[in-house]
Amino acid sequence: MTLSGKSTRWAALVSYDGSQYHGFSVQPHGIKTVGGALTSALSVVFQSQIELVVAGRTDKGVHAVGQVVTFDAGMPKSDRLLKSLNRLLPSSVRVHEVVEVEESFSARFSAKYRCYLFRVSKVGSVSPFLDNRTWQVDKVLNVKRMCNASGSLIGSHDFKAFCKSGGSDGRPTRRMLFGVEIIESIEFVDIVLWSNSFCHQMVRSIVSLLVDIGTGRYPGVVIHQAIVSGNRSILHSVAPPGGLYLFGVGYEPFDAEVKRVWLERINSWSFSGPSWTVGRV
Repeated sequence: MTLSGKSTRWAALVSYDGSQYHGFSVQPHGIKTVGGALTSALSVVFQSQIELVVAGRTDKGVHAVGQVVTFDAGMPKSDRLLKSLNRLLPSSVRVHEVVEVEESFSARFSAKYRCYLFRVSKVGSVSPFLDNRTWQVDKVLNVKRMCNASGSLIGSHDFKAFCKSGGSDGRPTRRMLFGVEIIESIEFVDIVLWSNSFCHQMVRSIVSLLVDIGTGRYPGVVIHQAIVSGNRSILHSVAPPGGLYLFGVGYEPFDAEVKRVWLERINSWSFSGPSWTVGRV
């Protein structure tokens, strides 16, 4: 309930370094989370109890470039909203925009897809400044083999083998994967995935298997085998969280032009915040 009793639906565009947080979701007993930090700052500025709806609940150690949250509150206390919010937040969390949206808009339920980026450092690019921000793999990757194998992921599949629970929690494991791109640069191999939603550890599991294919540990057909069998034991490991970024959230239907725009954003990104606004996500 706001002080005025009148509520407005707000949307915020947020980025954060998740290295020091136990994920996004607010947790009890003072456990440090991104959602906890955001809720605390927003509650002060809006002078009301804030409950966040988030587009993607990132895990411990996972980052975000363009996370989206929505919440209901009255008008903010400060006329310099962003400055006030960011002054209250730790330097590892930044709010880039807060705008009024339609009451029906939900950061989570209005989203048509999520875009995740996993950044792998190539051999020879190991740097202390990339610790907890990339996966520093110590073997040469055959990117062509990874690209060829990734095609099996696209489409509507039961991703049971790639979900941490393996479906044992009763939650559905079928997802629509709209696209996969593997981009090689001088320093990095970036793995980009778009899906209507991702189950717990799905991206990190996919990345792990693709890297194992790239190093020659497994043949490319293992991706298809994992999907068909639903057998999670096929995975050798799960990629570490530090290389994973919720890069952005889309509220329009996914198509070739949308994919091109996101790839342009990724190619121009260098650990900065989002280059787009809530109205353009």
